[in-house]
Amino acid sequence: MSSRSPSENVQEPGQSAITQKRIDECRIKYGKKVRLWEKLKSKGLDDASCADVCVFSRATYYRYKQILANLERGILPPSRGRHRQNKPQWGEFERQLVINVRRENPTYGKNRIAAIIARDHGKTLSASTVGRILKQLFDEDIIQKVPPDKKPGTRLDRQVRRVDH
Repeated sequence: MSSRSPSENVQEPGQSAITQKRIDECRIKYGKKVRLWEKLKSKGLDDASCADVCVFSRATYYRYKQILANLERGILPPSRGRHRQNKPQWGEFERQLVINVRRENPTYGKNRIAAIIARDHGKTLSASTVGRILKQLFDEDIIQKVPPDKKPGTRLDRQVRRVDH
């Protein structure tokens, strides 16, 4: 069993400008909060009052102090981001199916495209998955949204007719 020590995060001098920038940002972020707490304590406030004014608990204050001490040694705080990013559950084959069906029927939405793929190609894709693929294709400008046709007898036209009676 291997255990990780905090020294594994120690940055070598001149290792990365981005890392140094992040250390400086963290130092500013946590330093402001710790200095505010210490200023209030020096004025004679108790911990509960400091927590009310600072809007974080005493435990958070000590955690921030520890983070600042680690920053002085070059250790970054642990990432608050997700450790594992979700990956798309579809491959290039499914993506090409959606592209082909959409190009044949540019006005069809995700539900119709999913039904056509299931019927004609024997591949079951949920409407949600087709929608995610379509959104990715829109974002990459591979396909464009088609404006709906303006047909007579739309809701607005019916309201106008009622007023004219």
